[in-house]
Amino acid sequence: RHGFKPVRRILRIFWEPNRVEIGPPAEDIAQVGELRPEDLDMLPSVFVKSLRPYWDWWIEDYGGGERLKEISRSWFEPSGGLLWLVARKDGRVIGLTGFHVKGREGTFFGVMVLPEHRLKGVGWELMKAALRKALEFGLERLTVYTVAYLDHLAPGAVLYLKSGGKIEAEYVQLERDLL
Repeated sequence: RHGFKPVRRILRIFWEPNRVEIGPPAEDIAQVGELRPEDLDMLPSVFVKSLRPYWDWWIEDYGGGERLKEISRSWFEPSGGLLWLVARKDGRVIGLTGFHVKGREGTFFGVMVLPEHRLKGVGWELMKAALRKALEFGLERLTVYTVAYLDHLAPGAVLYLKSGGKIEAEYVQLERDLL
């Protein structure tokens, strides 16, 4: 209708951290810890690379990769009020996750892993660390909005559901050509 076509789904997934079985960290896969000051220069690049290819449309909405790197730098600053966790392997940052806390609820930013480190358990380690941190903060609820294709789930959504998250809402994103 009106020339719009469905292009993707957006899922709202939530966890109740005190009802999720988390399990211990696996240090041999990745060491997950809080952001360090020396991480600030590299995080915007890791962030943008880790979003691809699933969030290319979002990167372009921000004006492209370089522009998103500029914008996102302030998100990682300690004064930003956001909690970030990074995954390291051999001293290098290979993934990140984070959330914003408001009262007893957290807005989860998702799990982002560099493409060459995917499917090796790094995302699972970041997810477990985020849930442990949510428990530490006494959060009753953690919520993420994530992408799904029209006919199947993207890897992030699969990870979130396997970790005990539940789909609470689903949205269809529509687009049309303006030319």
